[in-house]
Amino acid sequence: MIWGQLLSPALVDLWAFLMHALQTGACLIQVGGLAEVSYPGRAASMAEVGPYLVITKRDSSLQTSCAEGREAAELAAEDG
Repeated sequence: MIWGQLLSPALVDLWAFLMHALQTGACLIQVGGLAEVSYPGRAASMAEVGPYLVITKRDSSLQTSCAEGREAAELAAEDG
């Protein structure tokens, strides 16, 4: 079931939508658009700006995938 959907939202609307979804932790979040990955934690990852699908799962893990090749980075929301 789709809980909510925003198409080309204003930044403030996107922020409010994401904060609500992350605070409840009740859903998987998918965002498509230009992104840059920079994560210095235990599983350090970096990727240049490009078109990515960013997925935040209910367990607070984050996954980024790009359209080209099979490049992907899985990032833990916490190092523990």
